[in-house]
Amino acid sequence: MQILIIGATGRTGTLVLLEALRRGHIVTALVRKPSSLDNFLSTVPPTQKSNVTLVRGSPLDASDVVNAITTASTANSQLAVISTLGTRRTSENPWAALHPTDSPPRMMADSIANILSALTHTIVGKAGQSKVVHLSALGVGSSVSQAHWFTQTVLMHSNIKFTYEDHEAVEAELKGADKGIKWVIVRPGRLTEGDDGSEAKVWPAEKGRVGLMSKASRGAVARFLVNAAERSEWDRKNPIVLS
Repeated sequence: MQILIIGATGRTGTLVLLEALRRGHIVTALVRKPSSLDNFLSTVPPTQKSNVTLVRGSPLDASDVVNAITTASTANSQLAVISTLGTRRTSENPWAALHPTDSPPRMMADSIANILSALTHTIVGKAGQSKVVHLSALGVGSSVSQAHWFTQTVLMHSNIKFTYEDHEAVEAELKGADKGIKWVIVRPGRLTEGDDGSEAKVWPAEKGRVGLMSKASRGAVARFLVNAAERSEWDRKNPIVLS
């Protein structure tokens, strides 16, 4: 499978890149600064590293996105775009204000809109459909009723709400996309750093609210994102995932 990763330099994105390579996929990554992945790629076996193409650019630039999708596309092969984009803040503090230049209000939504437009004009109607897998969050969209009441309060009364509003806009873009484009919106619980070796499991809607301390490691979520790209069982669905 051909996989294009948007957000490959992030804490989850690098793990998605690693997982996709381990599974033998051909991977393209759209990155602002390709050299930022030099150290990471130096740890990848040569046979896997040869399957990576880095395209310089920004997902907010429509022409850069077209270039990346054209680079990643191969005739008669399905293309999956995995987005692990996240808003940047003025500091590592999760309550800090959004970065004034790197995180405009619709940073994720406008990036996804560019991806959908490029897919529509380059892939849809050709052999093999395309798919977009987006890393969202528990508490976005219909999952707000399944988030713990404390989480709901935090989302309403902190700077985090701006990130969630952007995720909401992403979901609107995906659900309004051309019918030839499949999508999966993955909503993990609280993300923990690294990879604990666990597998992410889908939280059934009938179980109601997710516990406040429920979590998912970034490694587990990365594996689930690649699973969602490969398989059809979550197409046009919004699974909540937990480790």
